[in-house]
Amino acid sequence: MHGIVEMHSDVTKMTVKCNAYDLVLGLYRDSKEERHKMEALALLEEMIAEWQKQCLDGTDVSCVLSRCAPFPSEKSFAFVIQALAHISDKSAARKKCWQLLDEVETMYESSGTHFSVPTNAVYNAALESLIKIMANDSELIDEVRGIMDRMESVGLKIPGVKPDATSWSLLLKAYSLLSCEDDHRSELFERVLEIFKELNDNPSMAVTDNCYYHMMKCTVRLVPDENEKRDRILELFLGACEKGLVSANVLRMFRINVSEDVFVERVGTGRLADNWLANVTSYKALYTDGTAGGAGKNARRKGKSTSDWAKKQKKEEFKRQGMAAAKAHRKQLRQSKRRKAAK
Repeated sequence: MHGIVEMHSDVTKMTVKCNAYDLVLGLYRDSKEERHKMEALALLEEMIAEWQKQCLDGTDVSCVLSRCAPFPSEKSFAFVIQALAHISDKSAARKKCWQLLDEVETMYESSGTHFSVPTNAVYNAALESLIKIMANDSELIDEVRGIMDRMESVGLKIPGVKPDATSWSLLLKAYSLLSCEDDHRSELFERVLEIFKELNDNPSMAVTDNCYYHMMKCTVRLVPDENEKRDRILELFLGACEKGLVSANVLRMFRINVSEDVFVERVGTGRLADNWLANVTSYKALYTDGTAGGAGKNARRKGKSTSDWAKKQKKEEFKRQGMAAAKAHRKQLRQSKRRKAAK
């Protein structure tokens, strides 16, 4: 019994150590200095080497505290892959993304894997980074499709890594970044329409506000006819309203691609309807000007917590007017005294 308790304590301490390493990797990812990105990669490679040593040597898991570094988690891989998007050597970053996917899949396939429930977090991080690394690259779509095909393949054994709505929204984002001739736009837009339709028709896939946002960006980029573009943007916005997916980005894309009259007619002024925002998972805009509140955004509706705001504002205004009048009166008195003294 004492041995079991001791082993449980060791594993707990190692989990804390792993969390500490992930915290450092997250800080390296968020740093603006490129050397920190390379340090993050070196740290992850040290963690991978420790895992490989344990697998090759058959070290007892109860000896975890003797290790220099903890085994990497999915977060460890995701943080470092995201960091790779910000190094100057784009070719090396692209290659390393694929190498790290190889490493994480080796861990998935190992009988001694320590991932409790594998997810697609690492693959989505790779999609995100490759889109940043290869923006405007003609091979971007093939690269993104390659990762998603890989997710489908690995997902046959590990369902958790299959593409989700985030993965598909990133594919739409990749299409929205393409630079192409007019001759190819219609063909690409047809592909995008198919992807978006499949997403909406799939009952097991919860479409996100980012899906609508990137679909709107695809429409702006790939539809040359201005009238068709406006009609499709309006249709997408109404769909987002119906599903409660009007994020700040969706609202902004609608505003800049329709006339002011159409915007006011469809959106109105003031606070957005609550049901339009119900399922937003990214940035929310609570008001039609794209903000989330602040000065001048107080509700003036009966029964709300700010229902006395107008009264307070009126009282403050009267106070300011009174102080201004008193100041003007004092100024007049001083001027009158000066005139009398001059006589």
